[in-house]
Amino acid sequence: MSILLDSIWRGFWQKVRHKFAANWEDRTISLMAGGDFALIKSVEGFEDITEFGKRQIEDAGVCSRDVVFAITEGGETSWVIGTAWKALEDGAKVYFVYNNPDDILRKHVERSREVIDDPRIEKINLTTGPMAITGSTRMQATTIQLCVMVTILEIVVRNLLPSVGGEGEVPQQFLQALEYVYKTIRSKDILNQLAKLVETEESVYRNGGKVNYFADGLAIDVLTDTTERSPTFCIPPFKKWDDPDASDSWAFLFTPAETTPQAWERLLKRKPRTVEWTLDQVQGMAINNAEQRYEVIKRIGVNELYRFKIGQDGMPYRRLFEGDGKVTISLTEDKIKIESVRIPCEANTAAIPLPGADFLLNGISRAALKIILNAVSTCIMVRLGRVMGNYMIYVVPSNLKLIDRATRYVSQLTSLPAGFRCDRAH
Repeated sequence: MSILLDSIWRGFWQKVRHKFAANWEDRTISLMAGGDFALIKSVEGFEDITEFGKRQIEDAGVCSRDVVFAITEGGETSWVIGTAWKALEDGAKVYFVYNNPDDILRKHVERSREVIDDPRIEKINLTTGPMAITGSTRMQATTIQLCVMVTILEIVVRNLLPSVGGEGEVPQQFLQALEYVYKTIRSKDILNQLAKLVETEESVYRNGGKVNYFADGLAIDVLTDTTERSPTFCIPPFKKWDDPDASDSWAFLFTPAETTPQAWERLLKRKPRTVEWTLDQVQGMAINNAEQRYEVIKRIGVNELYRFKIGQDGMPYRRLFEGDGKVTISLTEDKIKIESVRIPCEANTAAIPLPGADFLLNGISRAALKIILNAVSTCIMVRLGRVMGNYMIYVVPSNLKLIDRATRYVSQLTSLPAGFRCDRAH
């Protein structure tokens, strides 16, 4: 979420920078648990460590002149809470953005209660209710977060450009545009177009094929959806070009940039920002298993990120053959266009009209694409049996939050108590 918002902000100022003397582009900094590497694959255990969040805030140089939005869908992520406390300590104005009711969090999660009860931290509670797929916060929860945060950024841009004005009208205009998007996507014609995309991509995976996605201006949006599928539905994550032991990724992304370093900078709208800590720095954080944590950190630096070749230089390592798929996603002024091809000749296209709202950051288009990609990828996985009822039965329990979630799912689906033990002999 933070990296997407940062790229939206930077993308706008990069387009218009020749018109302004002030350098507003670098006024946003995005932080993610595990750095930019975590865009590709969640970094083992990173979200669970409060001190890591504090250290990444420190590395960013946050001070009393800054504003920090600590964003966590569940409201309980230790890393995010660490960023909030460190930013507060350094004098920044802190907003805590989350999607669960205060009473539930205060009752069950001590670290969340401490943040919610601290009057120095401004709370933006976006209680969303149950997810369409239980626990899959990549859907409604993060969508409403994107809508709210990009609305805030739109207002900020208009305040910085007084000649544009209209900042007070932005929330209502965005809501009206969002209602248009929902109505459009739910129309019979668009649903039929999206259903054909689902069927095409499902058939590729069901028959052992792979899919290459191609995008440019929307590459960060596409990357987010395709990489989130791995932990949510237990499919192989993006594969490094030179890793012979890894399983082939079901989906991968390519951008028009010639080289991979150029591609990452083009996607992020800045140079990659990865975690590059030394062993001494990790040991100085007074955490358990510091040496073991450092072994993980050594594998998430910028050179490791570049092993995911998303530029044109990576295409020779992921050639498409008969039965494989190709999906191209583009944006024009009035529509999102998705073209899906199953090689050699089966092709389908979805063209989703967009409202004519005049947003400087084009946030409604990004929200619309997120809704569409989430719906399409989730339907694909449902048809492939990765969901039971509305439970993510293939969830990867890669951190404490997901271990707790997986335990609750097993308990609820089997009617066994959450603390049960299984005798291996039986």
